[in-house]
Amino acid sequence: MNKKQIFSVLFLLAVILALNIHSSLNKSLTYDEPNHHRYGLQILNLNSDRFDDSKMPISALNALPYWIGQKLPEGDLKEFLLPIEVGRIFTMLFSVLLGWYVFKWTKEIYGVTAGFFSLVFYAFCPNILAHSRLITTDVFAAFGLTLSCYYYYRFLKEPNWKTALWASMVVGFSQLLKYSCVYIYPLLLVITVVFHWGILKKIIRYKHWAQLVAYLRTFAGYALIFVLVSLLFINAGFLFNKSFTPLKEYRFRSEMFLDLQKIPVIRHIPVPAPYPYLDGLDHTKYRERTGEGYGNIYLFGEIRKGQGFPGYYIAASLLKIPIPLLILFVLAATHYSVRHRNYNFTQNESILIIPILFFAVYLNWFFRAQMGIRFLIIVFPLIFIFLGSPFRGWAKSSMKIKAGALVLLSYLVVSVMSYYPHFISYFNEFVPDRKMAYKYLADSNVDWGQNNRAKDIYLKQNPDIQWSPDEIVTGRIMVDVNELVGVGYPRKYRWLRENYEPVDHLLYSYLIFEVPEEDLVPLTIKYR
Repeated sequence: MNKKQIFSVLFLLAVILALNIHSSLNKSLTYDEPNHHRYGLQILNLNSDRFDDSKMPISALNALPYWIGQKLPEGDLKEFLLPIEVGRIFTMLFSVLLGWYVFKWTKEIYGVTAGFFSLVFYAFCPNILAHSRLITTDVFAAFGLTLSCYYYYRFLKEPNWKTALWASMVVGFSQLLKYSCVYIYPLLLVITVVFHWGILKKIIRYKHWAQLVAYLRTFAGYALIFVLVSLLFINAGFLFNKSFTPLKEYRFRSEMFLDLQKIPVIRHIPVPAPYPYLDGLDHTKYRERTGEGYGNIYLFGEIRKGQGFPGYYIAASLLKIPIPLLILFVLAATHYSVRHRNYNFTQNESILIIPILFFAVYLNWFFRAQMGIRFLIIVFPLIFIFLGSPFRGWAKSSMKIKAGALVLLSYLVVSVMSYYPHFISYFNEFVPDRKMAYKYLADSNVDWGQNNRAKDIYLKQNPDIQWSPDEIVTGRIMVDVNELVGVGYPRKYRWLRENYEPVDHLLYSYLIFEVPEEDLVPLTIKYR
């Protein structure tokens, strides 16, 4: 890489950090951030006991400024460190580092120009920008999956104890980020088979069983490294809390773990992992299957409780991902299909596409807690790397192709920045009237409590507006998007959503209605 290229990459990484910092300055804590921060503070205080299901040790980084601030004498530094929001900086830094790996991996497969394009896609992804400035674990999960795949890719290319150790440490670290990273293990197993499929097919065809045994023996040795290193990271991350507790002593909730606990031989085995790790995994699974602890699932005006919508994330992607990226995805998939002979799927693209396909299928058709596109963020970096594939031959491309690509990039930047700094609420131009986005999606797709502070200021400045009335009223009314559609209580604002459309909005999170006084009696009779 020359100096100009290095500067361009560093500039884009600086843009990511600057956008994250500046756009978060006046944003309230989202609903989940205080509990993530609380668990991180517990870890720093050497207590990994659970008070809920899904919080992870990585949040200790986010809680670190507050933890240090508590121990300092009164002064400016203490005052600066104590606000919980300061801890967001660690999520931002991980996001920047993840951006570097998006560029690095794309460059290694498709070249510097392709790497630069992939980094631009990542830098101006509104969903990445929205969640990389929060004390939550969605971007950390994307970091864990991407780096696990990258270092495993390097291990497969050059299998030795050194590359195996690096890959195993990254995979082990990923288990401290978000429970969705547990799927990394079966994914890597499938990727391994695909990567070696050419050799395995010949071995089976010609019945070279001695060679197959040698392969399996080598694989078992490497697999043991991954298991031991992962267990070390998991135990250390959860502070070795009740490690080796027999399975029969766990108080499981989910059907899957309860069935496992009933198996006579297995139930007496000490689990070589901390109690909070397996307990949280079980609780997360239970909540996902039952709907306990989260609101109704909403899509296109329909409400469901404890079950998802088939194809939910396809619909969410078509609305929440910028149109230029959707176009580029179609073009990249078409380009790859037409010119697949020029690529090496088993050696390069399989490690990108297999996780993407898995999470696409799992989240759309098997996952019930469909509360927002943020759950799909885990594969976004891998998608952006794949989107770099058509730019491998950029130097030989025609002027029309180059002009078209630059037009799409310009469109991407303008579309995303038109929502600045309200990236959580981003919808693409398939939703032309932004205050009508509630008719399609809700929950953390639109409002996650990030504008509560602005709402309080607005209501003080507009005392004539009635905030979230508990009964049918007339005049100017402002309600939260999620309350309006019924994420919490579907009946509460049925009268409002069935008869009126908003006349205005506040930061996309709150909708303003005008209800004529003469409508009070008819509405009261109809909805009493």
